[in-house]
Amino acid sequence: MKVSELRLNDIKEVNGSIKSLKTKEIINKITLSFDISSRKKLAKLFICNIVTPDVQNLCIEQLSIEQSGNELLTRGQSSYVDTKTGFVLFPQRTSPPHFEATFQAKTASTTDTQRCYDIEMNFGDFSFDFSTSEKIEHADKIIYKNVNLLIHPSDNIVKVLE
Repeated sequence: MKVSELRLNDIKEVNGSIKSLKTKEIINKITLSFDISSRKKLAKLFICNIVTPDVQNLCIEQLSIEQSGNELLTRGQSSYVDTKTGFVLFPQRTSPPHFEATFQAKTASTTDTQRCYDIEMNFGDFSFDFSTSEKIEHADKIIYKNVNLLIHPSDNIVKVLE
């Protein structure tokens, strides 16, 4: 099945894992919910497989992660750095980590909307920006609302799982 035959712009939520490109650390359970504009951008990105300025910036309505993965996820997002003896404020933010990801979702076909497919979405290089997001902490997980995601030039592939 061709990627263009999948209703990718209908995918609101994806689940999966992300891995730091630099340290190879893995966050196994992460859920992302995209806004409608970002869903359209994702569809265009996966159909063309070319990162262009019009599909590069996505908005995540909600990101859910286990507490244990939060440090890796938000590393480099603040200009405050913990030195173990106190915090140091640097004049500018440090660089956030870049990740690769494998996400799963369900979607329908453009020709047969009654039939659903399990798909796997692979992102080659992206980073998060939490500067304008809202953080909600629970006992076992953290939820971020309105997170910006920047896709960097890389291979981004969709596969139908059999």
